[in-house]
Amino acid sequence: MVLHQDLNPRDITWTYAHFAIPQVKDNEVVITSYMTNRGYFANQQSTFAPSFKVKIDGDRTSVIPNSTLNQGQVTTD
Repeated sequence: MVLHQDLNPRDITWTYAHFAIPQVKDNEVVITSYMTNRGYFANQQSTFAPSFKVKIDGDRTSVIPNSTLNQGQVTTD
């Protein structure tokens, strides 16, 4: 699985450390990460980025449309 973003690291919504969390039901994972630009601005801190769900089908993956979860949410069960 490859995740790609086109944001400049100075953007406040720049994300890093993507982590796939398997879910109990179905062949899905929740992708979560951190959001920060603290390396460029002293007054900014890291926080959870909104998570989203990815469907796994054999050797193929796809982002599930409209699957953005609340900030910090890592499970759908």
